[in-house]
Amino acid sequence: MTQAAYDPTHGIRDDALAHLTPKDKALVLRLLARVSEQSYRRGAQQGATIKDIRPGSLPTDLGAWRYGQSLDKAPGVDGFNCEGAEWRLQAECGSALDRVGLRTLTPATY
Repeated sequence: MTQAAYDPTHGIRDDALAHLTPKDKALVLRLLARVSEQSYRRGAQQGATIKDIRPGSLPTDLGAWRYGQSLDKAPGVDGFNCEGAEWRLQAECGSALDRVGLRTLTPATY
């Protein structure tokens, strides 16, 4: 297991966001919390749907599935797709990222 499989700060320098004001730090933290919650809910819904429709396609080793590859990838729980995590984030939350000035991909890119 590589560090990139469980540490979301892997490859990001220490204090990379230290220059932000306390107010901006609070905004980024709120945004990350909301994005994390949205991702959690999407994953739970995806997992429940797959469990009901195609239970045999779920990973037999969820630990390996969860920690076996970099957090820069967004594997489907059914193994049918693996996308870039940033791509998936922007596909799911693009309009919110636009509003706060954080989107880097255009909708046509995904």
